This record gives sequence, structure tokens and C-alpha cells, in this order.
Amino acid sequence: MRTIIIFILTLLAIDVFAQNSNPAPPLYPPLELTSNFAEYRKNHFHGGLDLRVANKTDRSVFSIWDGYVSRVRFNPASYGRAIYITHPNGYMSVYGHLDSYIPEIDSVVRAYQYTHQIFDIDIELEKDAIPLKKGQKIGVAGNSGYSFGAHLHFEIRKNNGETPVNPATFYDLNDNSAPVFKRLYIYTPCQGMDYPYVSKSFATGRSGRNYIVNGTVLIPDSSFLGFDVQDYQTGGWSRLLPYSVQVYFDDSLIWHIQFDEFNYNQTRACASVFDHKEGLNNRKQIIVTKKPKGSFLKMYKVAKGNGYLRITDDEIHKIHVKASDTELNSSNLFFNVKRTNQKQEVCDCAGIVGPWNLIEFRTENIIFQYDTNSFYDKHCLRSSFIREYYREGFLHWQIGNGYMALAKDLKLEFPAIKSWPEHYVFAQMIDGKIRNAWLPKKDKNGHYYHMLDRLGTFSLIKDSIAPEIKKTNVKNGRNSAYQRFLTFEVEDNSTEIPQFNAWINGEWVLMTYDYKEDLFSIEITRAQHAGMKDLKVEFIDLAGNKSELSFDFTRP
Repeated sequence: MRTIIIFILTLLAIDVFAQNSNPAPPLYPPLELTSNFAEYRKNHFHGGLDLRVANKTDRSVFSIWDGYVSRVRFNPASYGRAIYITHPNGYMSVYGHLDSYIPEIDSVVRAYQYTHQIFDIDIELEKDAIPLKKGQKIGVAGNSGYSFGAHLHFEIRKNNGETPVNPATFYDLNDNSAPVFKRLYIYTPCQGMDYPYVSKSFATGRSGRNYIVNGTVLIPDSSFLGFDVQDYQTGGWSRLLPYSVQVYFDDSLIWHIQFDEFNYNQTRACASVFDHKEGLNNRKQIIVTKKPKGSFLKMYKVAKGNGYLRITDDEIHKIHVKASDTELNSSNLFFNVKRTNQKQEVCDCAGIVGPWNLIEFRTENIIFQYDTNSFYDKHCLRSSFIREYYREGFLHWQIGNGYMALAKDLKLEFPAIKSWPEHYVFAQMIDGKIRNAWLPKKDKNGHYYHMLDRLGTFSLIKDSIAPEIKKTNVKNGRNSAYQRFLTFEVEDNSTEIPQFNAWINGEWVLMTYDYKEDLFSIEITRAQHAGMKDLKVEFIDLAGNKSELSFDFTRP
């Protein structure tokens, strides 16, 4: 009996090992990357790989291991059509921006949508509902959701889906191209702060197979480094993030980051790993060595002095930076540094916010509080953190600035408002226009509040403008009913349209929504064609403004 048990356990171990080391490709090979794991996004790390499908005649998507469909999503933004597969080896795989599901999944999605009369869905499934085999087709790659070109967004996660890991480490990508160093950056904050800082950049050149910066780089008392270093897959043109960057000071390793995994509760740390300001303003992806105090990112393997370079003598020192990809292709940057006589700027702060503060701000109309670990960095403020003012009859607030990255959502309360005014929204304003809008909720004390995930300029404004139906291919009359898709292009002045419905002959029908295109579509079956008499559609924005249209297909 003992021999049999050992034999069974051995088989199980072999099976788990096989699943860990040999996943099937999610697309027909070759796998061509357009975005890499952990790349910079405005408020998060990129959680997987983006894989090109434009040049594939067959865009089928496959399960990479045995498993079962544990979750299915379909929404107008984000991942669009997405499938989550749980595998017995402890991993979860995710496939986003699909054009379609296989029939077994599609039938579950449509049944849920019609039962609840809703388009935007997020369904969790039982283990035995839709089992899958390794290499089994699950859908077709496409452009659904917040995607601006057909591709597959592909993730591998562990820890019950809470920890994305780098999928590129599981595959041979047939890449022999080494990363490219483009520029070196030196950041020098004012004394005792992380921001604001003065930055200088230096062009790189080639010396044989290595990259160099000519001359000696002069560095003040305390500075951190930044690297514009990009990787390119052989035969590809997309800018990709390297897998590993190491910094040596006089041949001693002082800093090392490896983009192997992160926890979702740390995804906003993206704004501290990269130059957030350059990312927002110029779409650059500059890796910085500054590590926030108290950071628990596992990406940091070494970070002496929290990534700050402090030179205490007047000698010339050698810096060696090594960047590598998952295929072990590597490049090296060499340059010399020396301490300059220039001293760091003395901070002249109107206020200070940072990771170790606990502060509450009050104005006549709001209460705003942040606690420890709300910010990644220590900021010297040139003006007050919150400014409240009236303009054109509405309340506005300047809260910090958009470059100040938050480590977590912060609660903003409206204690003076007892009943939320009709058609009012709380909105983020950029260049005088609404960029995002929200309806605050009530907390257990009966106070209206909103959880801010960003800083900047906000307003409490009245939105009385209904969504505008700009264009449709539907007309009254019999002929209009014989189209396969009935489409409506609808725009709103504030945000995406959260509520919309369609009825044919008085019965609710599914209308899909593509947020990026402002496009709503109703697919008409042959059975519906035969009996279509009328159609009614409605679109309701966040403030409750409604637009409606009705069509009669019985008229000649």
C-alpha cells in the first residue's frame, strides 16, 4: 500500500511540475509582444503581456493548462470580454480583449445578461461548470474593452489570483535582441525630500558592444538615478520593459530590480518605480532607483540607501548598469561620477505630505484625511495642499497635484450635504473639461463621501445635459429592420454611460457598449427579423439625464 501511495504522489508531483514548466501557448506561435509585464501605466503596473494578433489568420485563444473557467467578465472598458481560468497547479490565467467566447462560455454570459437585463457582467463559476484541457480553444482574440488595436492581453497569476507573475518567464520567445540604453537621468531633490527635484539627462553612446556616457557626471550630495532603457523583441518594433536592471558602484551591487511579480495591492507603486511625471506628460518609461521607505515590493532585490547615491569623497567612481531580458540577452552602460561642489537646494515648503504623516484637512465644505502609507514619497509643497474656491457658480478644489501618486484611496467627505442635489456630480477637471465623474456614496454615519484614487482639480457641478445620440443606422420603416446590427453612436459630456436599454416589441434585448468608440450595438437574429415591429432605446448618464428614441418598422 505504501508503494502505491508513493507512486500516486509521484505521478501527481510530475503532473504539477509538467503544468508549471510547460504551458501551452495562448495563441498560435510565434508569440509577438507589443507590451511587456509590469510596464508603466498611469496608476498601475501592466499585469501581463500584450500579444500581437494583427498578422495572424487564425486568432484562436487557448487555455495554457488544464483547469476550469472560474470567472467571466464582459464590460465596455477595461478588459472587455475576459476569461479567467483556474489551474490545479496553483496558477490562474487571464485572457482579455476577446472578440468572442466559445459557445459554452457565451451561452452562460448571454443567459446571465438576459436574466438580469444588463450588459456589464462579472460572473464567478463553479469548478465543474466549464472544465478545460490544456490547449483547448476558449475564444478569439480581438479589440473589446479599452483596447486600441486587436491583441490578446494575457496574464498568469498565483496566490488565488492576487499576484500577477511575468508570463514571459514561462516561454521561449525566440528573442536574441539585447536591451537598448537611450538616456541616463540624475534626480536631485531638495534636502530631506523626494519631491520636488531637479533632473538632468545625458545622452548615451556606443563603445564596442557597450553603452557609455562621455565625460564625468557630477552629482550633488544625494541623488537617485533613472534609465531610459528599452527592450525590443527580435523582429518586433514595440518598446518593451527589460526584465532586470542592476546598478554597480565601483563593482559593488547597490541596486537591483527584477520585474517578476507584484501583488495587486501594490500596483500603484508603479508611480514610484518609474518617473511618474515623465510618464504622464511624455509617455516615457524611465526606471528610477529611488525606493520609497517602507516599500514591500518584491521586485526590489537590492536597494542600498533606498536607491539614493550618496558620494562622501572627491574621487571619481565607476557606475555599471546591466539590463537584461527574460531570454538572458543583456546590455551594459558605463559612466563615471564625481561629487560636485553644488549643494542640494534647501526646501522652502508651505507644507509637507508624506508616507509617515497623519493629517486631516477641513474646508467649509469638505473633510479630507490621509494617514500613514497614503503616499509613497515625501513631498515639499510650494502652496497649500487643498484650495477651495467658487467659479461660475460651482465649487472647485485643487487637491495636491496629479504628479503626487497615492498608495491607496483617500476618503473625501461632504458633511454639509444632507441630500445629494439632483443632476450634480463630483468630477475631475482637466483643462476646464470633465475627465472623470462620480456619484458620492453614503457612509455609515450618513455622510456623503468619495474615495479618491488620484489628486488634482475637482468640481461639484450640475450636469443637466442628456447623452447625445450622434448617429444611427436605424430608420423608421420596414427596410431598416433587415440589418444584422443596429448601431447607435452616443456621446456624453461627463463620463461613460452607465445605464442603457433596448426593447424590441416591448421585450428587453441585449445592447453591447464599446466605450472607446461611444458605440452601442444590437445584433438582430433571423427570428427577430421576421417579427420586428418596433424598437425603443434609452441612454442614461451618471447624473440621471436620459435620451430616448423609438422606431416603427411597420410603416412602408
